[in-house]
Amino acid sequence: MKILKILMYSLVLPVIILSGCSEKEQKSADIDEQKEENKESVGEDSYNDIDIGIIESAGDLIIDINDGNGDYKPFRMLNDTEIYLKVRDIIDNANWVAVKKTTSSSGEFRIESIDNEDKENPVKTFYYLSLNPDGKTVKLIDSTHDLYTDLNELDSEKLFGILVNENLSNYDINKNNH
Repeated sequence: MKILKILMYSLVLPVIILSGCSEKEQKSADIDEQKEENKESVGEDSYNDIDIGIIESAGDLIIDINDGNGDYKPFRMLNDTEIYLKVRDIIDNANWVAVKKTTSSSGEFRIESIDNEDKENPVKTFYYLSLNPDGKTVKLIDSTHDLYTDLNELDSEKLFGILVNENLSNYDINKNNH
Protein backbone atom coordinates (compact mmCIF):
# COMPACT_ATOMS: atom_id res chain seq x y z
CA MET A 1 0.00 0.00 0.00
CA LYS A 2 2.85 2.41 0.83
CA ILE A 3 4.54 1.60 -2.42
CA LEU A 4 1.36 2.37 -4.33
CA LYS A 5 1.04 5.80 -2.63
CA ILE A 6 4.67 6.64 -3.35
CA LEU A 7 4.24 5.56 -6.95
CA MET A 8 1.07 7.70 -7.30
CA TYR A 9 2.72 10.79 -5.83
CA SER A 10 5.79 10.35 -8.00
CA LEU A 11 3.60 10.25 -11.12
CA VAL A 12 1.03 12.89 -10.15
CA LEU A 13 3.41 15.51 -8.75
CA PRO A 14 5.39 16.05 -12.00
CA VAL A 15 2.13 16.31 -13.97
CA ILE A 16 0.84 19.03 -11.61
CA ILE A 17 4.12 20.95 -11.81
CA LEU A 18 4.24 20.74 -15.61
CA SER A 19 0.65 21.80 -16.07
CA GLY A 20 1.26 24.86 -13.84
CA CYS A 21 4.29 25.87 -15.90
CA SER A 22 2.46 25.52 -19.19
CA GLU A 23 -0.31 27.79 -17.86
CA LYS A 24 2.23 30.51 -17.05
CA GLU A 25 3.74 30.15 -20.52
CA GLN A 26 0.26 30.45 -22.03
CA LYS A 27 -0.46 33.64 -20.04
CA SER A 28 2.85 35.11 -21.19
CA ALA A 29 2.03 34.19 -24.79
CA ASP A 30 -1.43 35.77 -24.44
CA ILE A 31 0.10 39.02 -23.15
CA ASP A 32 2.61 39.12 -26.02
CA GLU A 33 -0.21 38.46 -28.49
CA GLN A 34 -2.29 41.31 -26.98
CA LYS A 35 0.67 43.69 -27.29
CA GLU A 36 1.01 42.80 -30.96
CA GLU A 37 -2.70 43.36 -31.55
CA ASN A 38 -2.46 46.77 -29.86
CA LYS A 39 0.49 47.70 -32.07
CA GLU A 40 -1.47 46.78 -35.17
CA SER A 41 -4.59 48.68 -34.11
CA VAL A 42 -2.82 51.97 -33.29
CA GLY A 43 0.15 51.63 -35.62
CA GLU A 44 3.71 50.69 -34.76
CA ASP A 45 5.00 54.27 -34.47
CA SER A 46 2.20 55.64 -32.36
CA TYR A 47 2.34 52.63 -30.03
CA ASN A 48 5.93 53.48 -29.18
CA ASP A 49 5.05 57.15 -28.65
CA ILE A 50 2.35 56.47 -26.05
CA ASP A 51 3.43 58.11 -22.80
CA ILE A 52 1.96 56.35 -19.80
CA GLY A 53 4.05 58.29 -17.28
CA ILE A 54 3.13 60.90 -14.72
CA ILE A 55 1.29 63.89 -16.13
CA GLU A 56 3.28 66.98 -15.25
CA SER A 57 1.84 70.44 -14.94
CA ALA A 58 3.06 73.41 -16.93
CA GLY A 59 4.38 74.80 -13.67
CA ASP A 60 4.30 74.64 -9.92
CA LEU A 61 3.60 77.32 -7.34
CA ILE A 62 5.01 76.97 -3.85
CA ILE A 63 3.53 79.48 -1.43
CA ASP A 64 5.16 80.17 1.93
CA ILE A 65 3.72 82.45 4.60
CA ASN A 66 5.68 84.95 6.67
CA ASP A 67 5.83 83.71 10.25
CA GLY A 68 6.19 87.24 11.66
CA ASN A 69 9.82 86.68 12.62
CA GLY A 70 11.35 87.28 9.21
CA ASP A 71 11.16 83.63 8.16
CA TYR A 72 8.72 81.81 5.93
CA LYS A 73 6.96 78.54 6.61
CA PRO A 74 5.25 76.27 4.05
CA PHE A 75 1.67 77.28 3.34
CA ARG A 76 0.48 75.73 0.05
CA MET A 77 1.64 74.04 -3.12
CA LEU A 78 -0.27 74.27 -6.38
CA ASN A 79 0.68 72.09 -9.33
CA ASP A 80 -2.35 72.23 -11.57
CA THR A 81 -1.69 73.48 -15.11
CA GLU A 82 -4.91 75.50 -15.32
CA ILE A 83 -4.21 77.30 -12.04
CA TYR A 84 -0.57 77.87 -12.96
CA LEU A 85 -1.56 79.42 -16.29
CA LYS A 86 -4.12 81.73 -14.62
CA VAL A 87 -1.45 82.98 -12.22
CA ARG A 88 1.09 83.37 -15.03
CA ASP A 89 -1.45 85.37 -17.04
CA ILE A 90 -2.01 87.82 -14.18
CA ILE A 91 1.73 88.14 -13.52
CA ASP A 92 2.71 88.45 -17.18
CA ASN A 93 0.11 91.17 -17.86
CA ALA A 94 1.07 93.29 -14.84
CA ASN A 95 2.83 96.64 -15.28
CA TRP A 96 6.25 95.81 -13.87
CA VAL A 97 8.71 98.51 -12.81
CA ALA A 98 12.43 98.07 -12.20
CA VAL A 99 13.44 98.31 -8.56
CA LYS A 100 16.83 98.87 -6.92
CA LYS A 101 18.54 95.92 -5.27
CA THR A 102 18.33 97.69 -1.92
CA THR A 103 14.55 97.37 -1.86
CA SER A 104 13.47 94.87 0.76
CA SER A 105 12.26 91.56 -0.60
CA SER A 106 9.69 90.64 1.97
CA GLY A 107 5.96 90.28 2.16
CA GLU A 108 3.18 88.37 3.77
CA PHE A 109 3.74 85.55 1.26
CA ARG A 110 6.68 84.25 -0.74
CA ILE A 111 5.79 82.52 -4.00
CA GLU A 112 8.19 80.27 -5.85
CA SER A 113 7.02 79.89 -9.44
CA ILE A 114 8.56 76.96 -11.28
CA ASP A 115 8.06 76.93 -15.05
CA ASN A 116 8.33 73.31 -16.23
CA GLU A 117 8.43 74.08 -19.96
CA ASP A 118 12.07 72.97 -20.12
CA LYS A 119 11.90 69.68 -18.19
CA GLU A 120 15.65 69.49 -17.70
CA ASN A 121 16.11 73.10 -16.55
CA PRO A 122 12.91 74.42 -14.97
CA VAL A 123 12.90 78.19 -14.51
CA LYS A 124 12.36 79.39 -10.94
CA THR A 125 11.17 82.88 -10.07
CA PHE A 126 10.61 84.18 -6.54
CA TYR A 127 7.87 86.69 -5.80
CA TYR A 128 6.94 88.40 -2.56
CA LEU A 129 3.30 89.33 -2.15
CA SER A 130 2.32 92.15 0.21
CA LEU A 131 -1.05 93.63 0.99
CA ASN A 132 -1.22 97.33 0.26
CA PRO A 133 -2.49 99.61 3.07
CA ASP A 134 -5.84 100.03 1.30
CA GLY A 135 -6.50 96.31 1.89
CA LYS A 136 -7.93 96.01 -1.63
CA THR A 137 -4.79 95.53 -3.68
CA VAL A 138 -1.50 93.69 -3.48
CA LYS A 139 2.07 94.46 -4.41
CA LEU A 140 4.33 91.86 -5.98
CA ILE A 141 8.10 91.99 -5.91
CA ASP A 142 9.93 89.80 -8.40
CA SER A 143 13.16 89.31 -6.49
CA THR A 144 14.68 87.21 -9.27
CA HIS A 145 14.50 90.03 -11.83
CA ASP A 146 14.37 93.08 -9.51
CA LEU A 147 10.88 94.22 -10.49
CA TYR A 148 7.73 95.23 -8.64
CA THR A 149 4.10 95.93 -9.47
CA ASP A 150 0.95 97.09 -7.75
CA LEU A 151 -1.90 95.01 -9.13
CA ASN A 152 -5.32 96.51 -9.76
CA GLU A 153 -8.22 95.47 -7.50
CA LEU A 154 -9.58 92.80 -9.84
CA ASP A 155 -6.21 91.12 -10.45
CA SER A 156 -5.30 91.46 -6.76
CA GLU A 157 -8.50 89.67 -5.74
CA LYS A 158 -8.04 86.94 -8.37
CA LEU A 159 -4.39 86.30 -7.56
CA PHE A 160 -4.90 86.37 -3.81
CA GLY A 161 -7.89 84.04 -4.08
CA ILE A 162 -5.91 81.52 -6.11
CA LEU A 163 -2.75 81.61 -4.01
CA VAL A 164 -4.22 81.95 -0.52
CA ASN A 165 -7.67 80.47 -1.12
CA GLU A 166 -9.35 83.39 0.65
CA ASN A 167 -10.97 86.62 -0.44
CA LEU A 168 -8.57 89.52 -0.17
CA SER A 169 -11.29 91.76 1.23
CA ASN A 170 -11.92 89.30 4.10
CA TYR A 171 -8.31 88.43 4.85
CA ASP A 172 -6.97 89.10 8.34
CA ILE A 173 -3.18 89.24 8.20
CA ASN A 174 -2.85 89.03 11.98
CA LYS A 175 -4.42 85.58 12.22
CA ASN A 176 -1.59 83.96 10.21
CA ASN A 177 1.41 85.75 11.68
CA HIS A 178 2.25 83.80 14.80
